[in-house]
Amino acid sequence: MGPGGGVSAREAVRRLALVAVVVAAACATTGSRKQLVESAGTALGCPVEKMEVAAVSSTTHWVRGCGQVATFTLECGVADCTWKLQGKPVKRPTAAAPK
Repeated sequence: MGPGGGVSAREAVRRLALVAVVVAAACATTGSRKQLVESAGTALGCPVEKMEVAAVSSTTHWVRGCGQVATFTLECGVADCTWKLQGKPVKRPTAAAPK
């Protein structure tokens, strides 16, 4: 215990680290690739089997499907994490028709 009967700084850091591990584990479970693709399918109006996912970072992914691309970020709360659409999906450029 710290001065005055409180928690020591070392104990506080240990507890904070434990909470971070629990939150990360929850994110790994609830912020799954399946949930990402399902959210993207709804946002893009595209069947799940036509989705392509590219990781930009551990918390940001681009999803392509049905001629569109969208950016999703993993947002975590106290108990869970979900993939959230950032902005609006944009049409993916296609090759120009020959003249």
